Amino acid sequence: MDSNFQNTADRKIRIATIQDVPTIVRQRHAMFAETGFSEASLAEMDQEARLYFARAIEAGTYHHWFIERDGHVAASTGVSVTPFYPGPRDPRPQRAWILNVYTEPRYRKQGMASQLMGTAIDWCRGNGLRTVYLHATDFGRPLYERLGFVSSSEMRLDLEIFHPLPPGFR
Repeated sequence: MDSNFQNTADRKIRIATIQDVPTIVRQRHAMFAETGFSEASLAEMDQEARLYFARAIEAGTYHHWFIERDGHVAASTGVSVTPFYPGPRDPRPQRAWILNVYTEPRYRKQGMASQLMGTAIDWCRGNGLRTVYLHATDFGRPLYERLGFVSSSEMRLDLEIFHPLPPGFR
């Protein structure tokens, strides 16, 4: 095990199991609630997330770590490895995404997110992945930039709110 897995008297890092899916979903819900998403959209997400994370943990395509402190889950993060087309930066037909980076409010500003990010990055490196992606909130962006993450050229189109194509595009 690498140094990011070392436990201390007050912190224990452990790998999540399928039994931890409710905690993963609860923290994911809290993360998105803090960024302003509606409870209706989060309830729909939670239902699908329970199924997704259970299947992905079982299939070995999602790996999640917790830091426990005082007998409670204090922080967590995960890595999803998904099929993706080969490209010049990384010819492997998969992509690693760090997601679900969350620290319970009473444990923030104690370095736990940094420790878990190091764990996730080391796991990706140890599994031969060349590039790691994530979506950053304004709150998390400073940490990710300190770790060397840079903004990319990705763009997004929300089809549910997208208006019809302008004339000449069909």
